[in-house]
Amino acid sequence: MLTVEDFKGRREAIERRGRELPASCRGFFYLTEVAAIATEKLTMADNNGVVATAITTSSYQSNFNLRSKRSPTTRPAISMNEEDSVLNAKKKSKTATVKTNIQGNRKEDDKRLKQERRKVVVPNPPPDLPQEFKNRIGEMEGREVTLVIQKRLFETDLKKGEGRLSIPANQIQSHNFLTDEEKESLNKLDEQGKLKAIEAKLIGPDAAQETAIMNFKKWNMKKSNGRSTTSFVSTTSFVLTTKWNNLVKNNPSTLKLGNVIQLWSFRQEGQLCFALVVLIPPVEDHQEQ
Repeated sequence: MLTVEDFKGRREAIERRGRELPASCRGFFYLTEVAAIATEKLTMADNNGVVATAITTSSYQSNFNLRSKRSPTTRPAISMNEEDSVLNAKKKSKTATVKTNIQGNRKEDDKRLKQERRKVVVPNPPPDLPQEFKNRIGEMEGREVTLVIQKRLFETDLKKGEGRLSIPANQIQSHNFLTDEEKESLNKLDEQGKLKAIEAKLIGPDAAQETAIMNFKKWNMKKSNGRSTTSFVSTTSFVLTTKWNNLVKNNPSTLKLGNVIQLWSFRQEGQLCFALVVLIPPVEDHQEQ
């Protein structure tokens, strides 16, 4: 039990510190002081005069002051505009990463294609017309067999959107496969203002296939001169169009990117005809070009 004697020398100090506290805390403060004095008295009785550490007024007041000075940690508010900006930045970053990956894949594909094309060599001198084509042309009573061009198949030759086989004039072996009348006709314009075409039969690339009717015409294309992206030079080519896409579709194993082809011309009762030969297997060069 506590008596008035237990509070001697402490009462004034306790009352002074209590008045310094907010009114709402004073009751709890006084209760704490009573408990501290009772603990000291009890400890002294149990331990024969050895005083143990007890709750003191100073420790309570220190803790209270620390708690009263703390302010709750708050996260700065983000406005809707700032939030949208963050989201847009993340989307742009993700889009840029995807675009970079796509460009990287395209570069790898282009590099691989260039390496594959480097292995393919156009044979020189060109091989003779295969015997099965000679037999087929003989069955059609063909005459004046002439090699027109020997070239690789490029992407533009096989794209469905292009729909034509390009025959660059500067790669043609001999221009004598055309008559003077045909050369003059190819330079004329039709009713739509386009260069006129000549109908021609085509054999191949499987000699046993039925001949297809193609259009053979002149084509003036613009090509970059390599000095700037806006400067072009006009180059002359010939093209085989009309049903060319069907021929590519029906011969996927032979009309492939990088394969070397030969285009031969012949005459059937004076009419211009062609034979398309694919050199299989393509010649491979294991040395750097």
